[in-house]
Amino acid sequence: MASALLADAEYKPVSDLDFINALTLGVEVECRIGNCVYPEQYDVGWHITSTAKTSEMGDAIAVAILQSAD
Repeated sequence: MASALLADAEYKPVSDLDFINALTLGVEVECRIGNCVYPEQYDVGWHITSTAKTSEMGDAIAVAILQSAD
């Protein structure tokens, strides 16, 4: 997620507070999505990262939050 935010911040300068806020909220989204499907997916042999795409969702949310920061 940090790599997506850093790439985005190259094109639009952002404050440190906005960057950390976007990073924190993105991680929160990843964790909450993962918790929604845990442990049922592990019980049947699937892995959350590949089936729920938590990291992609967190990246998208974090970059969207960073883009909307003034």
